[in-house]
This record gives sequence, structure tokens and C-alpha cells, in this order.
Amino acid sequence: SAANVAARKAMAYGVLDTLVTDTQRVYLELLPFLAERLLDQYRTLPFSDAGHALHRSRTYRKMLATTTDGLFALDAAGHFWDANPGFLDLTGFTRRELIGEPAGRVFQADSIPGIMRQFSELDENDHYQLEVSARDTGQQLLVLQMAGMLFRDGDEAYLLSSVRDITEVRQLSAVVRESEERYRNIFEATPVGLALLDGDLRITACNGSFSQHVGQPDTSMTGKPITDPLPDNRRAAVRSFLQSMEEGKTSFHETTDVSISGRRVDLAVYCRCYRLRSQKQYLVATQDITERNRVLRQLQESETRFREIFDSPA
Repeated sequence: SAANVAARKAMAYGVLDTLVTDTQRVYLELLPFLAERLLDQYRTLPFSDAGHALHRSRTYRKMLATTTDGLFALDAAGHFWDANPGFLDLTGFTRRELIGEPAGRVFQADSIPGIMRQFSELDENDHYQLEVSARDTGQQLLVLQMAGMLFRDGDEAYLLSSVRDITEVRQLSAVVRESEERYRNIFEATPVGLALLDGDLRITACNGSFSQHVGQPDTSMTGKPITDPLPDNRRAAVRSFLQSMEEGKTSFHETTDVSISGRRVDLAVYCRCYRLRSQKQYLVATQDITERNRVLRQLQESETRFREIFDSPA
């Protein structure tokens, strides 16, 4: 009868609206209970209770009008059966504009198959979670995280779904990925040797220049102590010095203790101690100064020779 139809819609609107909470965990806990409550009550609701149900539905909507999360329901044909104020605010539609419209009115074409597939893949009261793309009435692209369940009323199936806007999260993730890629390219391309050490002075990452400076293949350095390329008689002193470094301090020294393929190499070594996730870490930078030192020695020898000539009696 018309009364039962009215009561059914009123209960659907009211019950579905109560699914909006601050976390999707609560969504999933409430969905089976509320779906069953919806089916049980609308079947037995007498005509005299229709007005009360409509009033209660308006109360629900007023109470939840300010929520930022949303909920909607689709029927098996892929049309919007209901949508709460949070979902309407998110997409920019009014209830009149959306109810009865196909899902493609909101969701992008490549997201529709994944949504509709839940009707065939889910058993009643099973839960699902998807990430989909949509557009609001201003044609702004939205990335939404959906979670929900399937429930049935006789031969009719409905998909109840909560949504959360994660557009900004995905945009920030893209910025982070771009930043990481840029950092990685700089890290690998710089002619300065770079190595990251953990609190035990083991190498967690190093670039090709560092591996060349210490005469080791790139892949063999990770996980090894920074002191490995040094002579045995220097390792304990270097380890003790690094472990005694204070956070935020930078040290610098030059060494000729490194041998690459039997050739002595002069290195300028910078080391800075810092803290990451409450753990002591180190950044080591190396620069091959062998050629620089060779030129300096030649200049010093030339200066000494000319000084001897200048100071010698005629």
C-alpha cells in the first residue's frame, strides 16, 4: 500500500543515515545490525506509524547534517536508492537530483565495474573495501575510499557503502613520491660519496660515488660496518670516535688509509650525527682529494725549490 511504501522509505532514510560515524570500523560493525533493523521494521510498520517514522527520519537528518563522511545505497540496477547528507554535501548533489539516478552520475566510468561487481561477489552481510574515483557537481575529481556490505530483501539486493574523501591524501602521497624520486636521483648522481649509517655504524644506504671511493661494489656495502674499508689498526679508533659524537655535531678529517685496487687514496670525510625515530643515525660524505693533495705537494716542492734558489748566495 502507499502507507507501507511511505513508511519503508522513511525508515530507510532514517536508518541509513545513522550509519555515518567517524571511523569505518564503526561503519562495518553497524551495517549488519542496521540492515536487519531496516528490513524487519518496514515490513511490520502500520500506517499509523508512518508519520512518526517520517518525523524520526527528519530528526536523524538534522542530527547528522554536519558530518563530513557520507553513506549511500545502490540497488542491483546500479541506481542510487538513498544517500545521507554527508554524501550529498561531498558530491554537491541534492537528494532530488541524485535518488534514482545511475551510479555513473557520480562515479567515474572505470570505477563502476568494481562497484557493481560486489553484487555478484559478496554474500549477504559480507564486507568490501574499494578505492574509487568520482566527480562532484563542479566536475572536480575526487578519490574516495568506500567500505560497505551487501544486504538482501527477498529478491532485491542493495549495496550499503560508506565513503571518505581521500583526495588530499593521494595528492600528498604523489608529492612525497616525487620528492623521494628527486632525492634518490640527487643521491645517486652526486660526485660526493654519501652513506647512511644506523646506530651500530652499519651502512643502510650508499651511492655509487661512495662505493668507488672505498673500492667496493655498490651492492656489497649495504649492511656492512663503515669501518670495513679501513686497516685493522684504525677500525677501533674510528668506531669509538663516531659512537662518541653528539647529536647535531659534524666532524671532518682527511685520511690516506683507504686502498683501492692497491692504490692509496686520500679522502676528505665529513660525518654528521642526527636522530631519526628516536634512533641515532649518521650521514657520511666522502670526497676523493688524492689529486688535490698531489698538486699541493708539487706546489710545496716548487715553492721550496724556488726559495732555496732565491736564498742561495750568488
